[in-house]
Amino acid sequence: MKRKRGEEQVKVNSGVDRLSCLPYDILGRILSFLDTKSAIRTSVLSRQYQHAWASSTSLHFNLPGLNLATCKYSHGFPGLNAISRSFETNVTHVLQRRKDYKNLESFRLSLHIGVTSIFIEECIHYAVQRNIHHLRIRANTKDHRAATLPKLLLTSSSLITLHLNDARRDSIELPKSVVLPNLKILRLKNFEFSAKNYNGEVFTGCPNLEELVLVKCLIRCGDELKVLDVNCLNLKKLEIRYWRSPWEDMISVNAPNLEFFKLQGFITRIDFRTDMPCLDRACIDLSVPVGERMMTTSETLFSMLHQMHHVNVLKISPQTMKVIDAFPELRDEKMPGFEILKIVNCKEDIPMYELKDALAFTFPHQEDSGPSISSHTVEIPLSLKNLLATHNNQMVE
Repeated sequence: MKRKRGEEQVKVNSGVDRLSCLPYDILGRILSFLDTKSAIRTSVLSRQYQHAWASSTSLHFNLPGLNLATCKYSHGFPGLNAISRSFETNVTHVLQRRKDYKNLESFRLSLHIGVTSIFIEECIHYAVQRNIHHLRIRANTKDHRAATLPKLLLTSSSLITLHLNDARRDSIELPKSVVLPNLKILRLKNFEFSAKNYNGEVFTGCPNLEELVLVKCLIRCGDELKVLDVNCLNLKKLEIRYWRSPWEDMISVNAPNLEFFKLQGFITRIDFRTDMPCLDRACIDLSVPVGERMMTTSETLFSMLHQMHHVNVLKISPQTMKVIDAFPELRDEKMPGFEILKIVNCKEDIPMYELKDALAFTFPHQEDSGPSISSHTVEIPLSLKNLLATHNNQMVE
């Protein structure tokens, strides 16, 4: 006899609520995938969930920005100060309610409206006291005082990932030195380096750092600091995006184990002080300058490519190709050959020129002929053909 759909639905609904039967630590792990506001809302589901959010190992607080063009004329608009005060009060209350929970895996504070600097410092101190592993801060202050990172953070042995974003360039103070033995990933955004706040120990104090990302950073104009030294012997991934003082200063990199490098934005003078035999992939995506800057950009680019002659895969954006082709005579003179570079593979669906397995394709006399170019390969730019021809002549000689 077949069961009716209604009877079957009743039986399913009358079953055991297995989710509510889970232990608190499992529930906390599930809720850690939600932002903190959504996790707290689950407390109304049942008594079992009333305090389950507090056992979450992840806290994420977000104070979004407002469209002032539509808000400032609205009736009853509370104002930015009232919004930030309410946010600080609510976050402080949440932290107080889970003060008995000692472990915290991830903490994120994203501020798009200014708050007090002491509030940011207290939030960071709370996270570090609970053996934080992953810390992300977007600092935005309103009291004209930069938040100072607590000493407990600067000597943390549990910290693995650290993302710091100084949204106003004066909201968080860059530490001059750190001792972070287990830090693997460091991302700095909107920071201004100077002789006052930088002596290189920010990087040397992270002996196991594997990934470094600098976004929209710069060296203060007219400062004594002219070269940003990056000494990271175990660094594997380096990204420099939209450097704000591209022509005036230099970044000196000592990373013999580097495997991936990316440069995006205007050209930046980068000096790789050591050979990089482990360099596997590099990506150059330049903004095209105008006027006299074009010659400087081309010369700097050729110099940087010469230092990356060990790279296995090089991706060059169409904008970067314009820089390479801007001065044909300079290109023919300076364009380097690459020792491990293999096939030129320019796919229509990829907006970057990819150089891969060029030796195997260009030099059929080698034992390993390598893969052939696929049917969707497009025409190779003239400058890349010259690159391979130059390298071919060097190998024959």
